[in-house]
This record gives sequence, structure tokens and C-alpha cells, in this order.
Amino acid sequence: MVHRFEDFVSLINTAYKDIQKIKSYEVKELGLKSSHVMCMFYLGQNENGLTANQLCEKCKEDKAAISRNLKYLAEKGYVTVAEDETRKYKLCNVLTDEGREAYAKLEVLISNSVERFSRGLSNKEREAFQKYLGKIIENFDNFFEEKEKADK
Repeated sequence: MVHRFEDFVSLINTAYKDIQKIKSYEVKELGLKSSHVMCMFYLGQNENGLTANQLCEKCKEDKAAISRNLKYLAEKGYVTVAEDETRKYKLCNVLTDEGREAYAKLEVLISNSVERFSRGLSNKEREAFQKYLGKIIENFDNFFEEKEKADK
């Protein structure tokens, strides 16, 4: 049991660190850091933009991190706030033209990385891995929900 725990945590930590390294390496040419990748990705996937809260949910980041990322991306000219007279709060962040160009390059980098790091796995094996990892994460989420209920 202890070895399963040790192996699991070690593999997850190593994978996370490697993902962060590859994100940093791949996006350096765009003037981005690994922390900006998921914001750019989700904004690129949502032409109408996303609120900061929506980005928090999608990126699994806290408000402070998303706020820093959006500030940096705005300073780079990649992101702006959509003007909407009907909404004073919860404004959407959208990619600028320059941001869409960067996103197009990012999409190619992501696609190439996924292909490169999936080598040696069949589609069936990759799908099974994602299914199993998703189930483990679901079990973690259920654990934390139960703990929160018990603490109330």
C-alpha cells in the first residue's frame, strides 16, 4: 500500500513538473510563461471571452493568479476587456488580434507537444489513461466534499 502511494505521488509530481517545464520551454518565443498557457488556451477556445471567475474555474487557479496572468497578458497586448454597456460587472476578457495570432501559434505548439508526448501509446491506451486519471481525480473531489460536509 505504501509503495502504491509513493509511486503514485512520485509519478504525478514528476508529470506536473515536466508539464510546467515543457509549457515554459514551448511558449518562451511568444514572451509567455507556463502560468499564462491555460489562460491563453481557454480564451482562445472561447471567442466571446471569459470572466475572471470563469478562468479561475477552467484553469483551476485562484483569483490572484488569474488576475496576475490577465494583467500580464493585457500588458503584452494579447488580452483586453470586452466592452459591454449592458454589463458593469463580470466583464469578459477576450483575445486581441495579436492575442489570436499568439493563440494560433500556441495551438500548434500544444498539438505538437501532445503528439510528441503520446508516442508509444495507442488511442485506446491514451483514452484509458485519461479515464482512469479522471476517476482518481473524481475520487479526490468526493473525498474533499465529504470532508467539508463533516467539518460543518
